[in-house]
Amino acid sequence: MKKLGLGLALAGLFVAILAVVPGVVAQDVFPWPLIVGSFVYLHGAFLLVFSTKGQDRKVALSTLRLVRLGFVAVFAVIIFRLMPL
Repeated sequence: MKKLGLGLALAGLFVAILAVVPGVVAQDVFPWPLIVGSFVYLHGAFLLVFSTKGQDRKVALSTLRLVRLGFVAVFAVIIFRLMPL
């Protein structure tokens, strides 16, 4: 179950990264892949955290921390892209 949860969390990050690709979302609209990727990440994160125990949970949480840093980077790129110059 933890491999499935980690896979869903990473898939959510990759879907959110699609919001930065110019051919997928126009530059002046709110990026919908970011919302979809966040929902996929949440399901994967909950599955990963609740299916592990003990020391495995600490490892899972540190892995999810890196995935969340990826989301923060995507959010920052999108916010700076949507800001008027």
